[in-house]
Amino acid sequence: MEIEKKYIIINKPKILNFNKITHIKQGYLKITKPEIRVRKKNTKYYITIKGEEKLIRNEWETEIPKWVFYELWKNTKNMRIEKIRYAINDNDNNNLEIDFFKNNLEGLYILECEFKNENDAMNFNPPKWLGTINDVTNDKRYYNKNLAQHGIPQLKE
Repeated sequence: MEIEKKYIIINKPKILNFNKITHIKQGYLKITKPEIRVRKKNTKYYITIKGEEKLIRNEWETEIPKWVFYELWKNTKNMRIEKIRYAINDNDNNNLEIDFFKNNLEGLYILECEFKNENDAMNFNPPKWLGTINDVTNDKRYYNKNLAQHGIPQLKE
Protein backbone atom coordinates (compact mmCIF):
# COMPACT_ATOMS: atom_id res chain seq x y z
CA MET A 1 0.00 0.00 0.00
CA GLU A 2 1.29 3.42 -0.96
CA ILE A 3 0.02 6.74 0.47
CA GLU A 4 1.65 9.58 -1.43
CA LYS A 5 1.24 13.27 -2.22
CA LYS A 6 2.92 14.99 -5.14
CA TYR A 7 3.80 18.65 -5.72
CA ILE A 8 5.34 20.51 -8.63
CA ILE A 9 8.09 22.89 -7.51
CA ILE A 10 7.99 26.09 -9.56
CA ASN A 11 11.64 27.15 -9.19
CA LYS A 12 14.67 24.87 -8.92
CA PRO A 13 15.14 24.13 -5.21
CA LYS A 14 18.53 24.30 -3.54
CA ILE A 15 19.34 20.86 -2.19
CA LEU A 16 21.39 21.45 0.94
CA ASN A 17 21.08 18.51 3.34
CA PHE A 18 20.14 15.43 1.38
CA ASN A 19 20.29 11.92 2.82
CA LYS A 20 20.90 10.13 -0.45
CA ILE A 21 20.99 10.63 -4.20
CA THR A 22 19.45 8.05 -6.53
CA HIS A 23 19.79 8.03 -10.31
CA ILE A 24 16.61 6.57 -11.77
CA LYS A 25 15.72 5.26 -15.22
CA GLN A 26 12.25 3.84 -15.61
CA GLY A 27 10.21 2.59 -18.49
CA TYR A 28 6.60 1.52 -18.75
CA LEU A 29 5.52 -1.87 -20.08
CA LYS A 30 1.83 -1.17 -19.44
CA ILE A 31 0.30 2.17 -18.55
CA THR A 32 -3.31 1.09 -18.00
CA LYS A 33 -4.52 -0.48 -14.76
CA PRO A 34 -2.52 -2.12 -13.41
CA GLU A 35 0.50 -0.02 -14.36
CA ILE A 36 3.67 -2.09 -14.92
CA ARG A 37 7.12 -0.53 -15.03
CA VAL A 38 10.77 -1.49 -14.84
CA ARG A 39 13.19 0.72 -12.99
CA LYS A 40 16.92 1.03 -12.50
CA LYS A 41 17.86 2.76 -9.23
CA ASN A 42 21.63 3.32 -9.15
CA THR A 43 22.91 -0.26 -9.58
CA LYS A 44 19.72 -2.20 -8.70
CA TYR A 45 16.84 -3.22 -10.97
CA TYR A 46 13.11 -3.58 -10.19
CA ILE A 47 9.74 -4.39 -11.65
CA THR A 48 6.72 -2.66 -10.14
CA ILE A 49 2.99 -3.10 -10.46
CA LYS A 50 0.74 -0.26 -9.26
CA GLY A 51 -3.01 -0.13 -8.87
CA GLU A 52 -5.46 2.71 -9.48
CA GLU A 53 -4.04 6.24 -9.37
CA LYS A 54 -5.21 7.95 -6.18
CA LEU A 55 -3.86 9.08 -2.81
CA ILE A 56 -3.88 5.51 -1.50
CA ARG A 57 -3.11 2.68 -3.91
CA ASN A 58 -1.72 -0.82 -4.04
CA GLU A 59 1.89 -1.24 -5.07
CA TRP A 60 4.07 -4.31 -5.48
CA GLU A 61 7.78 -4.13 -6.29
CA THR A 62 10.54 -6.70 -6.44
CA GLU A 63 14.19 -6.68 -7.42
CA ILE A 64 15.05 -8.36 -10.71
CA PRO A 65 18.34 -9.38 -12.37
CA LYS A 66 20.08 -6.83 -14.60
CA TRP A 67 19.59 -8.96 -17.73
CA VAL A 68 15.82 -9.17 -17.12
CA PHE A 69 15.64 -5.37 -16.78
CA TYR A 70 17.41 -4.87 -20.12
CA GLU A 71 15.25 -7.47 -21.89
CA LEU A 72 12.11 -5.69 -20.68
CA TRP A 73 13.64 -2.22 -21.25
CA LYS A 74 13.56 -2.89 -25.00
CA ASN A 75 9.76 -2.83 -24.79
CA THR A 76 9.53 0.61 -23.14
CA LYS A 77 10.59 2.79 -26.08
CA ASN A 78 8.82 6.20 -26.03
CA MET A 79 7.59 5.49 -22.49
CA ARG A 80 10.68 6.30 -20.40
CA ILE A 81 11.84 8.88 -17.92
CA GLU A 82 15.11 9.66 -16.21
CA LYS A 83 15.56 11.63 -13.02
CA ILE A 84 17.84 12.28 -10.10
CA ARG A 85 16.09 11.81 -6.77
CA TYR A 86 17.22 13.58 -3.62
CA ALA A 87 15.94 12.13 -0.33
CA ILE A 88 15.53 14.58 2.54
CA ASN A 89 13.89 14.45 5.97
CA ASP A 90 11.86 17.52 6.91
CA ASN A 91 11.38 18.91 10.44
CA ASP A 92 8.42 16.57 11.01
CA ASN A 93 10.58 13.56 10.08
CA ASN A 94 8.68 12.98 6.84
CA ASN A 95 10.70 11.42 4.04
CA LEU A 96 10.66 13.83 1.14
CA GLU A 97 11.88 12.92 -2.33
CA ILE A 98 12.65 15.66 -4.80
CA ASP A 99 12.99 14.55 -8.42
CA PHE A 100 15.05 16.58 -10.89
CA PHE A 101 13.95 15.28 -14.29
CA LYS A 102 16.37 14.87 -17.20
CA ASN A 103 16.32 14.83 -21.00
CA ASN A 104 13.01 16.03 -22.50
CA LEU A 105 11.66 16.70 -18.97
CA GLU A 106 14.61 18.91 -17.97
CA GLY A 107 13.47 21.79 -15.74
CA LEU A 108 10.68 19.81 -14.07
CA TYR A 109 11.05 19.42 -10.29
CA ILE A 110 8.60 17.30 -8.33
CA LEU A 111 8.33 16.68 -4.60
CA GLU A 112 6.88 13.33 -3.53
CA CYS A 113 6.16 12.42 0.07
CA GLU A 114 4.99 9.02 1.27
CA PHE A 115 3.03 8.75 4.49
CA LYS A 116 2.26 6.08 7.07
CA ASN A 117 -1.45 6.91 7.07
CA GLU A 118 -4.04 9.08 5.33
CA ASN A 119 -4.32 11.50 8.26
CA ASP A 120 -0.61 12.38 8.03
CA ALA A 121 -1.01 12.95 4.30
CA MET A 122 -4.01 15.24 4.72
CA ASN A 123 -2.25 17.33 7.41
CA PHE A 124 1.08 17.63 5.58
CA ASN A 125 2.50 21.12 5.06
CA PRO A 126 5.46 21.19 2.67
CA PRO A 127 8.54 22.98 3.98
CA LYS A 128 8.70 26.71 3.20
CA TRP A 129 12.25 26.47 1.82
CA LEU A 130 10.82 24.75 -1.27
CA GLY A 131 9.32 28.07 -2.35
CA THR A 132 6.24 28.16 -4.57
CA ILE A 133 4.71 24.73 -5.11
CA ASN A 134 1.43 23.37 -6.44
CA ASP A 135 -0.28 20.19 -5.27
CA VAL A 136 -0.60 17.89 -8.29
CA THR A 137 -1.44 14.72 -6.36
CA ASN A 138 -4.67 14.26 -8.32
CA ASP A 139 -3.48 15.78 -11.61
CA LYS A 140 -2.98 12.78 -13.89
CA ARG A 141 -0.81 14.82 -16.26
CA TYR A 142 1.96 14.69 -13.64
CA TYR A 143 1.95 10.93 -13.16
CA ASN A 144 5.31 9.59 -14.28
CA LYS A 145 3.72 7.36 -16.91
CA ASN A 146 2.01 10.38 -18.49
CA LEU A 147 5.17 12.49 -18.32
CA ALA A 148 6.95 9.65 -20.12
CA GLN A 149 4.38 9.72 -22.93
CA HIS A 150 3.43 13.40 -23.22
CA GLY A 151 6.22 15.50 -21.68
CA ILE A 152 5.81 18.49 -19.36
CA PRO A 153 2.22 19.73 -19.14
CA GLN A 154 1.22 23.36 -18.76
CA LEU A 155 0.31 24.16 -15.16
CA LYS A 156 -3.37 25.06 -14.73
CA GLU A 157 -3.94 28.60 -13.43
